[in-house]
Amino acid sequence: MKLNRWDRAGIAVYVALNMLALAFVFACAIAPDIARSAGASFADMMERCLVLRLALIAACVTLAVFICSRAWSLVHGGGKSVAAADAPVELSSDEGGSVQVSQAALESLVRRAVGSVGGTEQYEVRVARDGDRLNVKLEASVRQGTPIPELAQAARESVRRTLESMAGVTVEDVALLVTEIVPETAAPKPPSAAGQS
Repeated sequence: MKLNRWDRAGIAVYVALNMLALAFVFACAIAPDIARSAGASFADMMERCLVLRLALIAACVTLAVFICSRAWSLVHGGGKSVAAADAPVELSSDEGGSVQVSQAALESLVRRAVGSVGGTEQYEVRVARDGDRLNVKLEASVRQGTPIPELAQAARESVRRTLESMAGVTVEDVALLVTEIVPETAAPKPPSAAGQS
């Protein structure tokens, strides 16, 4: 799923707030005088216990690296490494050889299968491997008036049938997320009787 600008802004705000909190704790650990703004007992504890200060410094650095790396992977890779997402799927062969099918080829098969169903305007496809089975996630815009349960069932059957017959893989799950209901386009009006002679 692609992140829109509001998702990215939310992630940026979340990271900024967490980094500010970590910066304050880090500053308190480095200079206990700053800790007086958080309370006298906290400042006294920070001045007396060097081990606590060192533990806070280590925790702050570790959390900062974790938060930044996680935010980076969410924004730029959806939480998955690029190598794992693009890894081809190994297909078994009765002849003893091996065949690999790329993620792009599998996603193309899914697009064709969904396109043959009708009722969808735009859709995104994500194919994930779970052992020797595939999980397919579809995000689609659906035309207004299309019965969504029937569309979902038809899409599931079409995707499963296409992948199992053409690629020889087992499909564990086909999930459909309707992201938008698109209004029907106005049908062209028939010519009026007054304009005909």
